[in-house]
Amino acid sequence: MVTTPEEALLIACRHEEDWLSAQLAEFESGSRRVVARMRGRDIDLTANYVMEFHHKVTNLRTILRAYERLRSK
Repeated sequence: MVTTPEEALLIACRHEEDWLSAQLAEFESGSRRVVARMRGRDIDLTANYVMEFHHKVTNLRTILRAYERLRSK
């Protein structure tokens, strides 16, 4: 049971971290791809998405860990 807005925010951030991690895993495994048509050719943009999701997951994890350290003091 969530008792404070702070706890609710942490839960939401952890759910977002899980979702981002799942998206990243799909792109990294090759089960999900992004292809765009540019200048008459198909261009695979999957590597760009891998980098973007990796960046987002890393940032969110860093923020959560820093918050948890501050909260424990």
